[in-house]
Amino acid sequence: MGRVASRVSVIAVTLACLAGDADALSPRTECRQGCDKAIDACIAAGGKRKRCKRRTLKACRRFGIEMCAVTTTTTSAPGASTTIQGTTTTIGGTTTTSTTAPGGTTTTLPAVHDCTHVTAVDQRAPAASRTVTFSNYAYTPRCIRVQAGQSVTFSGNFATHPLQGGEIIGGVETPDAQSPIPFVDEGASTPVQFPSAGLFPYYCDQHGVSDDMRGAVYVDP
Repeated sequence: MGRVASRVSVIAVTLACLAGDADALSPRTECRQGCDKAIDACIAAGGKRKRCKRRTLKACRRFGIEMCAVTTTTTSAPGASTTIQGTTTTIGGTTTTSTTAPGGTTTTLPAVHDCTHVTAVDQRAPAASRTVTFSNYAYTPRCIRVQAGQSVTFSGNFATHPLQGGEIIGGVETPDAQSPIPFVDEGASTPVQFPSAGLFPYYCDQHGVSDDMRGAVYVDP
């Protein structure tokens, strides 16, 4: 009888341990289950499914499930004044950043250079490292999110990888003369300040088309 009771106790302990393991999700599983809507938002914004999934899950595993917790920001611009109303959705929600003009037209920050507002690395915190490094034909982070008034430092060999503000559209480099990101082809570091909210894509003037060396800065109000 004592042997039976002992076996029952062992089985009970084993089942309890298995239940505990089931409750404790690994970071990989947590991201896979919690970022579906964020991935869908990236696709809806124009990104490719495989690339959206890969980038979103990679960012989630690196920076935590909070990467899939997003903020919906609505900006109204009556004349010169700006009113900001923010709400936060639950984990796995979607992100929409829209601007409503006096005429009632609403625009949404689009996906550009395989970046979205959802997947951009959030570096708005005062102590955040707002630095984009580049080497081996890639920017790190490729997509970054900052606050209006903050600066981003681009660091790398500009002689090899000239920096250009603008967008690559249909395989054609399209510089933006109004972008705060200047053309830089010498030196190893340059800070760029973003005084106003908006979306500012950039690319390498030598390898943007051939090696997909491009990125974007999302600037919140």
